[in-house]
Amino acid sequence: MTQAWLKRPPSADLARQFRATFNRNVMEFWSAITGFDLVAFDATLKTPEGVSMWEHIVARHGNDAATLVERLKAL
Repeated sequence: MTQAWLKRPPSADLARQFRATFNRNVMEFWSAITGFDLVAFDATLKTPEGVSMWEHIVARHGNDAATLVERLKAL
């Protein structure tokens, strides 16, 4: 039996979209306790100083990529 407070991993569809978009496995940034780790993900993006992670994602990968990250954050 799983604990109710544990975060379920993203669906296979979201995982595929993440890999296709960022060429990384979403589970590298997933914690069963906290969910999607934005800090670790931002570090791999190498977001320039003074630019928000969201602006950087949109500029490099497009609006769909930013929406994907928002969906992961909401899980």
